[in-house]
Amino acid sequence: MGCLIFLSACTFVKVGLTNEERKEILNPPKPVTEYVDNHLDEVITFLQSHKNQFALDEKNKLSNCMLSRAKLVGVVNPENIDIIITKNIPIPDEGHPLYEFYHTVLGVESGFVGGLTFDNVIYLHPFFAESYEIYIHELVHVAQYQRFGLEDMLRKYLIDASIVNYSRIPFETEAMVRTANLTETNLKSCKTLLK
Repeated sequence: MGCLIFLSACTFVKVGLTNEERKEILNPPKPVTEYVDNHLDEVITFLQSHKNQFALDEKNKLSNCMLSRAKLVGVVNPENIDIIITKNIPIPDEGHPLYEFYHTVLGVESGFVGGLTFDNVIYLHPFFAESYEIYIHELVHVAQYQRFGLEDMLRKYLIDASIVNYSRIPFETEAMVRTANLTETNLKSCKTLLK
């Protein structure tokens, strides 16, 4: 899910894991895995239903320059990525059955989330719609979904988020480091982000 998903409301901080955190992530406690497993199908259904609410004309495609950047971060077939600019990032509101789960696991309240990636869909708040770095960060999450598969990536992300805070989740750390590496090189940012 790169901010939850997944929850990539992106903070660029590089923080390593302690040995204890590393051990716990490699062998998560049974109550954590059970809690995530009991909600995983519901989370996928929630995100899938949100994804299906958007009409084709609300889905944007990456510019040619951004397609090349997507390939640099490991995305296969980046032309299949949909970018949705919306204030309605798929986070459950208070009262929704998943609200408590999101709040407990991710520390997310119904509030401001800048971006979120689910499979090949990147949701961006309009405030971040022109941020090259946020696009790169979210594209790394797309590549992660492709590498691990939707359910495995989302499950691992949620388990890790139950153990460490957002900036220390390995998926987020990878996205932050790869974004920093790409933006710190001589490779210029793209003038046009979307078609």
